[in-house]
Amino acid sequence: MWSHLLAAAALLGPTQAIVASPSIARVEITAGAKEDEAFARCRGDAAQAFGGRFEVEPHAAVSPVDPDHIVAAWAVRSASLGVIQTAASFDGGKSWTPPRTLPFNACAGGPVEAALRSSDPWVAIGPEGRVYVSAIAFRIENDTSTASAIVVAASGDGGRTWEAPGVITLSRSPAVVHDNTAVAADPRHPGTAWVVTTRYENPGFVGPAVVAKTVDGGKTWSPILQISPRVPGSFADCTQLVIDARTGHLFAFYTHGDRGASMSFVLSQDGGATWSPPAPVYAGTPWSEPPVFPGTSQPIRIAEDIGHPAIDPRTGRLFALFTNGSFTKGRSLQVGLVTSADAGRTWSAPLRVSDEAAPSAWRPALAIDAQGRIAVTWFAPTPGKTAQGGHFPVTLHLTEILLQPDGTLARGTDTPVDDFLWAPASAGDPYFLGDYNPLLTGRGGFLPVYSRSTAEGARIVIAPQPAKPAPALRSPGSPTGTYW
Repeated sequence: MWSHLLAAAALLGPTQAIVASPSIARVEITAGAKEDEAFARCRGDAAQAFGGRFEVEPHAAVSPVDPDHIVAAWAVRSASLGVIQTAASFDGGKSWTPPRTLPFNACAGGPVEAALRSSDPWVAIGPEGRVYVSAIAFRIENDTSTASAIVVAASGDGGRTWEAPGVITLSRSPAVVHDNTAVAADPRHPGTAWVVTTRYENPGFVGPAVVAKTVDGGKTWSPILQISPRVPGSFADCTQLVIDARTGHLFAFYTHGDRGASMSFVLSQDGGATWSPPAPVYAGTPWSEPPVFPGTSQPIRIAEDIGHPAIDPRTGRLFALFTNGSFTKGRSLQVGLVTSADAGRTWSAPLRVSDEAAPSAWRPALAIDAQGRIAVTWFAPTPGKTAQGGHFPVTLHLTEILLQPDGTLARGTDTPVDDFLWAPASAGDPYFLGDYNPLLTGRGGFLPVYSRSTAEGARIVIAPQPAKPAPALRSPGSPTGTYW
């Protein structure tokens, strides 16, 4: 991925109250699971020793048919291995099916013989319960991409079994490289879904966002369509779709500019056939400090160039989450959030989500539940703790977001979800648990899904958070007047 590294900078300011996390059991999704045949083949084909199991970069979705049905996907990596695995839960994340290795890269039975590795999984579930997982499949030789493809697999039985994958787009030349992918299912039309990716083109380093569509449940896909401008020296990074379930309008958000510090979106009102010119969401300040964990000289990888949009399913209100240096004049990374009640025509002033005492914050995730509750998870160094022999103490926070009657945003309760020591990865990345992770909403509350370091490598976990009371309506007659 085109991701960058974290800055070291201390920012002094008032400390927000932190509420102690209740005793909630984390669930390791693959705990005790055996390797399937496809994974064993890929591990055996890897040119270097596997050296532990490193599960990173999860994505997941909750079924609109059943809030207890969750499907997760993630990458398993080593120095020369990269496969995508999935698992499904039918009890809200308490237990999971055995992990399945999807046939995306060649060793796993994928459709592109030249694509030896896969990465960047994304999950969506349609209104009938059909599941889609997208990813990139690629081959790197001498630090050069010689093949890259966007691949999607679908499941008609909730993620227990998977149909043969489809290739959305394929390049066998380093002149065109596909990176990042996201899939979105139409909430109103079963069998309809879209996949977006960035198409990097050389020379000129042009990276427009492109989209493809299926109307038959992923059996066939349309040719890719460019949806953002082709601007020399610029690219649309990690494009993601949100869909207004009331109107069917598609909003494709992407970051751009120096270190992905700014965000724009394009709009389709006809199912993806045509798209508007880009409209700004925010113009951010890039981070400017050395790429190290605060208080050390160790580089880490946290992908500040990846933003996250969301939409309130009841009202159509848009939200956009970002990580950049806007709150600190570029001295450190912090997490911010903006919102729009008029389909992106105007946006609120940015809210700083991460605590003002945090020296840096990174890899946020955003969710809005069916009642309009809003929450953001984000990572930061654990207060009061220092590095232990190359292992860095980090905390995953869950911050409730208040939507005020006047449409502005405010911070609510901040709950530490997890503390752990971040250990080095084996895959050549200095410290890497993924460029993104999701925050879900289930029957019982918010469901953070993330990768955490363990003694054996890294594992994907889910950490259910208890439900809050339904939000009160403080501004009758206004669809934007709810808050915690």
